[in-house]
This record gives sequence, C-alpha cells and structure tokens, in this order.
Amino acid sequence: MEQGPEITPEMLQANPLLMFAVLALALGMLSFLMCSLAAWAYLGWRSFKHLPILPAAFWRPRVWGAVDLFLVVILGLISQIVAARVAISYFGVEREQIREGGMSLELMGLVGLGHLVVVLVTLVWLSARYRVTPSHAGFNASLSLKHVAVGLLAAFAGLPFVYLIMALVSFGLETQYDHPLVVEMQRNPTLQNYLLGVFTAVIVAPLAEEFLFRVLIQGYLQSFQFSSLMANLLGASWLERLRPNSPFFSTRAVHRLASPKSDEDRIGSEANLFSDIANAETSNPYAMTSLTPPSQPQEESHGFADLQPPIWPAIVTGILFGLAHWDYGLSFIPLIVLGIYMGLLYRATQSIWPSLIVHFILNASSMVALGVSIMVANASN
Repeated sequence: MEQGPEITPEMLQANPLLMFAVLALALGMLSFLMCSLAAWAYLGWRSFKHLPILPAAFWRPRVWGAVDLFLVVILGLISQIVAARVAISYFGVEREQIREGGMSLELMGLVGLGHLVVVLVTLVWLSARYRVTPSHAGFNASLSLKHVAVGLLAAFAGLPFVYLIMALVSFGLETQYDHPLVVEMQRNPTLQNYLLGVFTAVIVAPLAEEFLFRVLIQGYLQSFQFSSLMANLLGASWLERLRPNSPFFSTRAVHRLASPKSDEDRIGSEANLFSDIANAETSNPYAMTSLTPPSQPQEESHGFADLQPPIWPAIVTGILFGLAHWDYGLSFIPLIVLGIYMGLLYRATQSIWPSLIVHFILNASSMVALGVSIMVANASN
C-alpha cells in the first residue's frame, strides 16, 4: 500500500493551519472513541434491563411496485445523460474523457444534483399516484430528536467496526480505495474542488443512496411476501390492497373486520383507515401501533394485520449497496457490512433519517481525513 508523506514537527511549525487541522482530527477521533464507548455502555445497560435495543416502528407494506422502481432507474439514467451534456457544454469537460469512464468533479456534482432531482420527482410521483405522504417513503414530517438520537447512537456503536474492517482490508490485503472523487481531489487539491467534493460525498451520496437502497429497494422487498403478484408488479394503494375483490388484495397482509352496513359507511371507514395509517406513521414512528377497525357488524371487510418485515431484504440490499462500489477497490467488503447494518436500522425505524445520519457521519469523517491528507501532501511539496 502506498504510504503518504510523513508528518514532521518542522512541517507543523511551518504550517500552523496544518497543525490545527491535525490536532482537530486527533481530538475528533478521540471524541468519537469516547462516544462509541458511551454508546456501547448504554446498549449494555438496556440489555441488562431487558429492554429492546431499538423498539420496532409501525410498519405497513409499501405501495410501490416493480414498475415504479423501473421508472426510477430510467429517471436516474436520464439525469446522468443530462448532467454529461451540461458538463460538456458549460464546464469544458471533454467528451472523450466521459467515454473513457473519467469523471471530473464538476460532472460528479452535476450527477449528484440530478440524483437529488430524481429523489424529489419520485416522492412527488409516489404521493400523487398512491395518495401517500413522504413519511411512507421514510421522510417523516420532521427530523425529531429521537431520529437524531437513534442515528447518532447507531453511528457511534457501529462505525468503529466498519473502520476496523476498512483498515484490515487496506493494510492486510495491501489495497487502496480508488474512488474517482478522491483521485480527482488529490490531483487538483483546491478549496473549490474540496467543497464540491464535500457536497457530492457528504450530502448528495448519502441521501440518494439511502433513498434508493433502503427506502425503495428494501421497502419493496420487505413488502414482497405481503403483496399480491399484481401489487408487486404494478404497485397498489392501501385501499386497493384491502378490498377482497381487488386483484391487489393479499390475505397475508390483512385480517378480517366487520363490514360497514352501507356504501356510505364503507367509504367513511376506508377514509378513517387511510387517515389512521398516515397519522400512525407520522406521529408515532417508534412504537408499534395497531389500527382500530370499523365497528359495523357485517362481514367481508379487512384491515392490515400487525406485520413485521422480514430480515432478508436488509441483507440483500446491504450486499447490493456494497457491490455498487465494486469499481473502487476492495472497499465493497466493509461497505457490504455497513449496508446490512443500515438496512437493519431502517427495518427497525422505518425512517430514512437514522441510516442517513450514519451514512453522513461515515462520509464526513472520510472527507475530513482526506482534507488533512491533502494539506499534508501540499505542505511536503
């Protein structure tokens, strides 16, 4: 493995800013270690008290289907094509460079912006088609203190093991993390490029990747066994999944309720059920909630049963998440572990925020370390 330049006392004395950055990095690592120990002490206390490590959140099958996932893929490809054309026309990026697989920081930033647009368009599409709020896609109405606490606890408890696996892979197998963003920033180490890299890696990448892997793919796979064939293919709203005469109805996800006496009562009961599900997801994201069924004394009406999503989708999407980084050296190995970890976190919380915080902290810490290494390289030249 290629070694970076050595940090000497003379180098630090000649570069006060570098000395401050190295000191801040060391203090940050020490603080992270202390927080990690505190997180494990807290988890140990909860285990000793026979308390759940993380209470299961309210969950219902996700409404989107394979058609919606295919649409997201198409939108992603279109956004990348548009980003490439803008980069060529306005930022002087060479067409041949793109054809050869090279990506400038400007192009990466544009691709990132395109991915943010895809996330927004997808949320609007799901809301319009299925009458669901963004909370159904993991974006709870507000980033509550509980979301932040769970995300920080998960980061402090789990990321040290990811860092350890990364170190073992890097040093044990003598390989480097050859991400094009890192390579470009090391090749052109300017403040503008660094800020652009931070925007791409710390803000865009976690949001886009968590939305794709955890929310869309894992959410779809978790719902697979609780949905009919038509619902899995085309997607279906909650009300369509509850009607016994609907091709989207699945007996695995519902239980029988008393039917309303009239069509007017039926419409009111369905509206109340829809409202109860939406309110439960937004107002009480960390407690398993059961819905109160309509009380009309007839038959052939259904409501969602208390469901628990399976574990295997978290494992599958974690592996896919790691393999998506296949071209960046052997980093896909620790990233598979990280992906499974964040998948289990999403399965428990049904919110994008905790796993997004974990992803954000991982990428932010990597960018801070990269920034210090670039400063050391500049000081040694």
